[in-house]
Amino acid sequence: RAVYARLVTRYKSTTNDELQRAIARRLEQDRLSEDPHIRFLAVDAMGKIGAHVFDASLVASTEDDSPAVRGAAERALAGGHPTRAFA
Repeated sequence: RAVYARLVTRYKSTTNDELQRAIARRLEQDRLSEDPHIRFLAVDAMGKIGAHVFDASLVASTEDDSPAVRGAAERALAGGHPTRAFA
């Protein structure tokens, strides 16, 4: 959990596009993990960074096998900017 909190903090506190892209790639990769806990942490972090950054991934995560992952994605989308799926 602490790893993902640090990723969110680093993403939000930097203006370095390359670092932001690297963090986004890590979260995207972890969102596809076989471990539902890792998927939850990644999707939760995406929501904390902002639905406007990860809208397609969050929409896809609303169909995850894990109820926790689906819930995190739905909460992120409900609190974020409108997306194509929910506009």
